[in-house]
Amino acid sequence: MGVQSTLVVGAIGACGDYFSWSPLLGFGAAAIGGLCSVLRAAGDDQGAHPDRVVIHLGRWTGLGGWLAWVWAGPEDWLARFVAGLGAGDITGDPLSLAGLGTLAAGAQVSAHLDLYMRRRPRTPDGEGGLVLRSQARLEAEWQARIARVCRIQVEITSLRHWDSGAGYTLTVLFPPGGATRHTLAVHADALASDARLDEGCGVEVLKGPHRGSAVLQVSTVDRMSEELDYPSDYSPRSILDQAALGEYRNGEIAGPHLRENAGLVVGTRGSGKTTLLRVLTAAVGRCTDALVWHIDLTGGGLSRDWLRPWLDGRTERPAIDWAVNTVEDALAMARAAVAISKDRKESGHDRKVAANTTLLPIDEDMPEIVIIIDEGKTILAPSIRDRLLRDLRETLNLALDIARDSAVNVVFSALGATSTSLDTAIKAQCAFKLGMLCEKDAELAYLFDWGQATMDDLAGVGSGFIRESGAAPRPMGGYNLTPRRIIDELAPAVSQRQPTLDERAARAAGPAYADRYVRMREAFEKKSAAPGPSCQPEPSAPAPVGDTLGWSDPADIARDSGRTAVLERPALAPAEARGRVVAAILVDALQVFDAEDTDRLPRELLAARVTDGDEDDLRRRMLAAGAGPPHSIRYRGDPARGWYRRDVEEAMAVTPA
Repeated sequence: MGVQSTLVVGAIGACGDYFSWSPLLGFGAAAIGGLCSVLRAAGDDQGAHPDRVVIHLGRWTGLGGWLAWVWAGPEDWLARFVAGLGAGDITGDPLSLAGLGTLAAGAQVSAHLDLYMRRRPRTPDGEGGLVLRSQARLEAEWQARIARVCRIQVEITSLRHWDSGAGYTLTVLFPPGGATRHTLAVHADALASDARLDEGCGVEVLKGPHRGSAVLQVSTVDRMSEELDYPSDYSPRSILDQAALGEYRNGEIAGPHLRENAGLVVGTRGSGKTTLLRVLTAAVGRCTDALVWHIDLTGGGLSRDWLRPWLDGRTERPAIDWAVNTVEDALAMARAAVAISKDRKESGHDRKVAANTTLLPIDEDMPEIVIIIDEGKTILAPSIRDRLLRDLRETLNLALDIARDSAVNVVFSALGATSTSLDTAIKAQCAFKLGMLCEKDAELAYLFDWGQATMDDLAGVGSGFIRESGAAPRPMGGYNLTPRRIIDELAPAVSQRQPTLDERAARAAGPAYADRYVRMREAFEKKSAAPGPSCQPEPSAPAPVGDTLGWSDPADIARDSGRTAVLERPALAPAEARGRVVAAILVDALQVFDAEDTDRLPRELLAARVTDGDEDDLRRRMLAAGAGPPHSIRYRGDPARGWYRRDVEEAMAVTPA
């Protein structure tokens, strides 16, 4: 092929020199030929990739330059050719041995490059390019590794290193025979082991450009173990945008789209779940077309930092539009959400018609409502016996069923993912799922419908697997957001720009929504204040001799039982001091007993659920409520100290509500 090209080009050059053609014709021919070759490549099966375009243009540029070189010389080309042959002229004459040799060499290189490009495997659009030796070696290593581990012969059609330097992306082309990306996905852990990747690194198998291909994300640096601070960009955003919760291994933003997708976040105690819900609150709070509602039945810890500037009088509105920490208020909120959803079916119809869409358009005049629920096991557990909690779960389930189009959404959270702790109907409705550290891999498997997710791929607190709309779960590292940044920076910024619920929706929500600020101050103002004597019940005065504050006389108890009575319960505080503080701890404790479906609870678990882990505060409040000090108990076969259900029920029987 190269010999024929040399003879043809040499003949054209000789003819042009004989007839004294202008050298510009050489450049013109090169330009036309280059354009035609590019257009031809665009219609070729392999497409007009940059490397092919460069090669084609280089060939025509070399041809045009050589012809212009010939036609610009003296007219007596035959004499120059004979002289060049006799003398071996290498002075730069195009018809010398050197000039003709250059032409022949160029033709040979061009022919072999054309053959290579035609045999080269097809690569995805936007990829391709000249392959460096180190890159080719890495591709060959992965082809051999996949053949060794997965028993299939694949082609690596592209390799792209990440901008972060923490890994690279491979595009894999499967051979005929029915192999799919799932063939690689089940061996992802084995591929990471064979590649000797560090702990915290791994291989992710994603969709390729077509069904006969796959994309491998290979991380070589454990970025998930690094602390990722929440970005300092507090600019306004829309609920239509992706909510940034953290980053994937390759540095891309990880997070859900919450306009239509309900969410479920699962993680054991200390996994970073509440911090992630704070980040989610920030992401939604920055939206100018969405409002945040909070339900936290474990003391309201999720909402406290967000409400602090408002409670302290530094902002006119709270950053959280509505926050509740009791079952009664949570049920009122859920019913308001359902009422708004039903009303928007009618009130939003004209909006849909105007926008010519079946999904309700939202903006600052009709914002979306996102309800975020912390520690929702008391709501999600199918075995709940408490009537109010059952009503709350059923109402939230109804909201999931009917409220997607009406822009009312719910994000649940729970301590575990098991069939006994998660209502299957709610789990099925949540298109966005995030699993953090759990007790067992089986919990992640249950959460992700037995998808490929193991805790070996997580880096510890703050990391987790995220999945949206049925995609494969992917490991991510969550952002860290400290209380001080919320109080000093984010909460004031959110409270200034958050929208107002549209008037018709506010009417549908009823008095519970209209009076929410009053109840929020009653529920959170005392708990938000700095700890001190003012936060504690006033100590009771010593009881007069013979005054037992309603308790039976110990002597009478001993006489009736026929034995000496040991009274563990301390004297109670006056009823007016107990009415709001004592009864609350007993109600909260009883809800935990109901949720766990047990007759005893260790103090560690009870403190985590009702006093944010403060065991001393729990002991003090349980003593003041009349439930007595913790006993020696056995919980799930292990020794512990805690309370029996009867302790709480007996205390409630004598404690004024």
